Amino acid sequence: MFLSDFTSDSLMKNFLIQTKEFVTWTQQNEREFFEEVMKINFFFPLAFLGTFFIIAPYGKFQWNSLSLPGKFAWFFQESFSLITFIYSFFIKDLFSITISTDATYTTTQIILASFWIIHYTNRVIIHTYRAPNIAPINLLIVLIAIFYNILNGYVNARWISIFGRDNYLYDENGQDIYKTPRFILGVFIFLVGMMINIHHDNILFSLRNNLDKSTTKSESVKVITNPNSPSSRYVIPNGGLFNYIACPHYFGEIIEWIGFVIATWYSYPAVLFLMAAIANLVPRAKTNLDWYREKFGDMYPKNRKAIVPFVW
Repeated sequence: MFLSDFTSDSLMKNFLIQTKEFVTWTQQNEREFFEEVMKINFFFPLAFLGTFFIIAPYGKFQWNSLSLPGKFAWFFQESFSLITFIYSFFIKDLFSITISTDATYTTTQIILASFWIIHYTNRVIIHTYRAPNIAPINLLIVLIAIFYNILNGYVNARWISIFGRDNYLYDENGQDIYKTPRFILGVFIFLVGMMINIHHDNILFSLRNNLDKSTTKSESVKVITNPNSPSSRYVIPNGGLFNYIACPHYFGEIIEWIGFVIATWYSYPAVLFLMAAIANLVPRAKTNLDWYREKFGDMYPKNRKAIVPFVW
């Protein structure tokens, strides 16, 4: 017993010492730490492309085992992106609780940070609250999402607040770039993408809320029940870009981050985030299209594409 306690105490003491040394090193060498995190982020788009071959187990494709309640899991995993971004944007030193009170944020920085916060406030809080139902999410997906959201929120926030500020968020004359045509174009595209995303989420929410009414009005409406989540039922969505593609909400989100990349031109974190979004959402859209065609057969419009109208 004594030996066991001694070993445990020694391990804990050694862990705390190494943690303290790591925190000190990152605070003194955060640029190097930032670059190391960027190297890790580089692998996520490549990993997400694997979902072309292996279906990610969430939503209608979830596994029975090790799943968490959908609304809780979604809120929990996505909140890390919001919290990490806000923390990393405003704190003075990494792993500290000191707000950078001497920092003066430019208009460009405020706009970019606001876009991130607005997007994820909608995604974390409003979406979770308004969604009639979210199918259970596999624990593995939740853990991967948390890890990715922490890294992604950190690198994008620190690039906007510190590392990209002097070299990229001012023009050649030293002026804030928020009035430049490229930044305005990026902002416009981001807002268009957000509207597309939210509008088609609203169509899905309305469809689910009125599912019973719609099925009683028309015997031609086929309803598919998810065997892994009996409360999750599906019909063919119509209206807006749903008339052309299976996943217009995914399409809108990709448009958002294209706009974000344009507005933050040369932001490597933003580019990697866009690549990860495309690598994640494009295979998912194709999987959804195939699922609808399989489950609904001839009832599903044959001319609908997966995620890009008239193209793919």
